[in-house]
Amino acid sequence: LLIYPNPANTIISVEFNAEFQSNGIVFLHDSKGRLVQTSKEHINNGNNTLTFNVGALAQGMYLITISDGINAVSRQLVVKR
Repeated sequence: LLIYPNPANTIISVEFNAEFQSNGIVFLHDSKGRLVQTSKEHINNGNNTLTFNVGALAQGMYLITISDGINAVSRQLVVKR
């Protein structure tokens, strides 16, 4: 799972490789563990790139998690102003 740019201030891209096609959910939690954003996404077999607008988020550290219902992968994201 690759997130760029990181730190970010407006738009981020999230790249990952999936073993199979599925419907996934992306969760974004703040540093206190509060869920601040979710997004349902279609995940293709192979390489995937998703984009998200983080421009409305407060500056700070976040955890982005992508789940396909079976597996989940998380990485830290820093939003900087």
